[in-house]
Amino acid sequence: MNSRARTALPPIPAATRRAVLATAGATPEYPVGICSDCYVRDRLELHHLHYNTVGTETPEDLHPLCRDCHYDRHVYWGIFWADPEELDHFRWLAEKDD
Repeated sequence: MNSRARTALPPIPAATRRAVLATAGATPEYPVGICSDCYVRDRLELHHLHYNTVGTETPEDLHPLCRDCHYDRHVYWGIFWADPEELDHFRWLAEKDD
């Protein structure tokens, strides 16, 4: 078994997902909006600021980010990660791409 396998997180509550995407001008059905890091209009992903409320997140726990900024948060800005194993997983992915 791959020691780098990730455990899936429970889904973000639908109302929370809608609220965070709405702040960026997007919807779950059409998740294109403004990234909160680079301000580019792109398809958005939700970034956890911490993992203390997984499954019961509120809008304050998440940031809407484009895929590039989301990747950068996990790979290059490891200080935002609460779980060192998850950070290690993303570093491994970055090294694999080289």
